Amino acid sequence: MARGGGKGFQDKRFFPSSKTNMANDSVYGQIAVKKKFLTKEQFQQCYQLHRKLKAMGIQAKPLGEILLEKGYLTPEQHKKILAYLKKQSQKIKIQGYEILKLLGSGGMGAVYKARQKSMDRVVALKVLSSHLVGDEEYIARFQQEAHIIAQLNHPNIVSGFDVGQSGPYHYFAMEYIRGKPLGKWLAEGQTLPEEQAVEIGIQMAQVLEHIETKQIVHCDIKPNNILLTKKGQVKLCDWGLARPTHSQTTEEAKAMGTPYYISPEQAATEEVDIRSDIYSLGATLYHLVVGEPVFDGPSPMVVMTKHLTEPIVPARERNPTVSEEFNAVLMKMLARHKQDRYQTPTELLNDFQKLKDGTFELPSPQRLFPTSTSKRGSKKTGPKKSFRRHFPSGLSTKQFHERVSFAFFVFLLVFLFASVYYIIWVDHDKYKALQGSSDPQKEKEAWQMLKKASHYRGMNPDDLLGIAARYREVIERYPNTEAAKEAEAKLKNLK
Repeated sequence: MARGGGKGFQDKRFFPSSKTNMANDSVYGQIAVKKKFLTKEQFQQCYQLHRKLKAMGIQAKPLGEILLEKGYLTPEQHKKILAYLKKQSQKIKIQGYEILKLLGSGGMGAVYKARQKSMDRVVALKVLSSHLVGDEEYIARFQQEAHIIAQLNHPNIVSGFDVGQSGPYHYFAMEYIRGKPLGKWLAEGQTLPEEQAVEIGIQMAQVLEHIETKQIVHCDIKPNNILLTKKGQVKLCDWGLARPTHSQTTEEAKAMGTPYYISPEQAATEEVDIRSDIYSLGATLYHLVVGEPVFDGPSPMVVMTKHLTEPIVPARERNPTVSEEFNAVLMKMLARHKQDRYQTPTELLNDFQKLKDGTFELPSPQRLFPTSTSKRGSKKTGPKKSFRRHFPSGLSTKQFHERVSFAFFVFLLVFLFASVYYIIWVDHDKYKALQGSSDPQKEKEAWQMLKKASHYRGMNPDDLLGIAARYREVIERYPNTEAAKEAEAKLKNLK
């Protein structure tokens, strides 16, 4: 049975209907304050909460709905604000373009279906909100997205056509795609057949191959950012969070990338590279074939912490129709440590192609450890007969093997005692390391750091990522100490 997602914070907040994301929230609030429908304090309280959720990659309820639920606005006031916004949007004029209709809007601006007059073609026109014209940070991010897309030229990436400014409006014209975001399948409670997921994986691996050559990491691969046309072609969009390979994830940006699909290193504010996108793609495909995300929880922080601390349940265990071969590919993509994942998109693409062709082989113990029953081994059975001629007189084959085994055991025992003697009496420092004893000063410092981490946990119980990072610092800085062992135990129990 198809399932739409987890029981945590997903549902309507992650897959909002098209009607709930029409109004620009910041402008909405400013109009409400200007018309004296609510106070600046009420607006700031709700807006900051809303902005924080959006920074985490979660499409929360529109600000208007939050204000209505809190009783700060009446339904009549809400309608008046929406009517005003609609009237204002009709006034937008971009030189060289004919605005056809509003497709949607968000915190940074709106996207319109428009006609580029010079080329007589339909485009998706992204326009930065007028109230952000004076905000250099937002303008830089807007222009950066356009600059990144301009570097890319791939059939599975939404193309960029034009970028500029018309009056107070900064705009960016992109390829208009008649397609459906993969997130809609999940919103409708559907899953994708494995064959279709493999085909999507092939196309997306080709995208990652291309952006790797440009030293770019997308940082936000998820179902809603992958469009699927009626012909089955994949189009990756929304490059607002893209960044150069090996760039450091800042504390401010650690929540960028949707929690369900965020890589562990991005959640932990570490360097990102193409393997981070491979993880996010794996989490996306996992969700599409299983019907539930890799991890779920009551809040974004809980979900991101699980990416750092908890083992992943194999897709096949949650959906038995997933083949062992596809499950193996997914689990390698979703390895917690980057060095354990596919190291390049090409390597991933090869395995996806093998899945499609039916030539993918699971690693088997028989292949890794050949048995003596193989043909090659059977050809060498002859020498055993000649070897028996050299046995001591009257000694059976069984007795001979027993004596050889005993002699090997005695040798192993002597070697073990000699090694222990060497470590204890010749290399005392190594013996101390094996015993786990460490410099008393370091042990003291480790306990002090652990104490600070525990204090932070008490003061900030909701910041699970911050708590986990502090415990990990104790473990990495003071390995083999009692404090590190205690930190490991606390990290495992962190919920």
